[in-house]
Amino acid sequence: MKNVRGILARLLAAAIVLAALAHDADALLTSGQSSVVNAFNSGDDRALVNALDSLAIDDRPHVIEYSLGVLTRGAPHQRPVAVAALVKYADGAALAGIAAQLRPELFQDERRELVRAMGSRKGVLPAIQQFLRDQDVLVRAAAAACIADQKDRSAVGLLLNPPPSLVDFTEIEGDGEDHLYAVSAIGAIRALSGFNAQNTNEILDWWRRAPGPLSQSVPASDVKIKAPVNARLATHSFEIRFDPAEAQRILEDRMHLRSDNDWNRFIQSMEGSARQDRAVAGKIFGPVYAPCCRVVFATRQTVAACGGVSESYGAFTNWGRMTITINVEMFSPIFWQIMFRHEYIHVVHRNQFVVQPRWLSEGLAVSLSESPFRSSWTPHRIASAGLANALSLGSLSATTAWINDFHTGDDESVSYALSGLVLDYLRFGGIPASEQRLFALMGQLNRGKQPRQAIESVYGVSLEKLDADLSQWAAGLPGGAR
Repeated sequence: MKNVRGILARLLAAAIVLAALAHDADALLTSGQSSVVNAFNSGDDRALVNALDSLAIDDRPHVIEYSLGVLTRGAPHQRPVAVAALVKYADGAALAGIAAQLRPELFQDERRELVRAMGSRKGVLPAIQQFLRDQDVLVRAAAAACIADQKDRSAVGLLLNPPPSLVDFTEIEGDGEDHLYAVSAIGAIRALSGFNAQNTNEILDWWRRAPGPLSQSVPASDVKIKAPVNARLATHSFEIRFDPAEAQRILEDRMHLRSDNDWNRFIQSMEGSARQDRAVAGKIFGPVYAPCCRVVFATRQTVAACGGVSESYGAFTNWGRMTITINVEMFSPIFWQIMFRHEYIHVVHRNQFVVQPRWLSEGLAVSLSESPFRSSWTPHRIASAGLANALSLGSLSATTAWINDFHTGDDESVSYALSGLVLDYLRFGGIPASEQRLFALMGQLNRGKQPRQAIESVYGVSLEKLDADLSQWAAGLPGGAR
């Protein structure tokens, strides 16, 4: 505690210094420090990123202090830059000290990101524990995921005292922040234990029987999968059901699943898709540890009973549930993996926030599934998708108006494509601290801010300016494949 107090005093002093220099970089500052102050005053986020990175090279101790100054004294659009620098350069003790100091009602997203970043540091388990009791439920959820990052199996007990409130992992359903904590804790427990339990009681029984150091579990990729029995199949990440049982025959015909080896290849492709989704989403949310997800292969007659629409949709997820429903009668082997990855991204995203608008939810799923590492869009694809008019009129302005839960036809196809293009721009358009900024946008929307207000606050420019920048970015996209 003494060390934490010392860190807080030093960092607070730096914030005060930066505030005092907000209008004039003092001659006593080094050139690197002056560059940070000048970039801070100019409001140029790209210059601020460069100045902090340069300061880290020449004056590493002070980059933490000046980053905290930017965070606590800067405009909302400068906060993601400060968070990115702290995540990049601060050690575990500094991250813990800063997160503990920041006012929870003012820095919800920033505290959550800083705590989540602690997981990649060594020797921080005692510091992480204090955030398991934080007043902010989402900070507690971040701390639970950090415990999984530590890869210390003996720490499972920290997540079982008290145990997560949810009973059946594959029936997870809820719409509040307590639900998000339970999802995070259960995912962390599964990652640490290597035990694919179906409910909390099974985890508690396992923990009582096998406390302390534990042997390594068999990696998921080494588990041999056989054909389903009684229309059910359990894998590392999924609990698979066929409803009705006839759906299994339809899937086997469409995917040519004739043997146990065929089924093993099919399931391993599902597991590989889920791993890639978790890795790509982890750039925004931090490493993802997901509870078991139920996948229901259904027919038109049973899709509606699962909460979906029998026509037009090949697959869907229910907000607040760890369930993906797939209509096997609309199943396409060609587009299977992209469709499945799209739906699994929804599951991962919905484990992070209680409320997200349709345009952002679908845009993120399209972007992460189709453009995992760089944008898949080309000028030709934009034209073919019918997006040229939307680009000329304002893409962000148009896509943020997409709030309806369901509608079908060409208009919705354009909505999906446009939202995906917008999210690709927010990820790959050269925006400084893009992942931290996108996380902050999700946080503000989660708390009920209107899209225009949230976007302009987080990105520091008008919606119209972002529309123009997106259009210019899209015009400059390469014409070749990814």
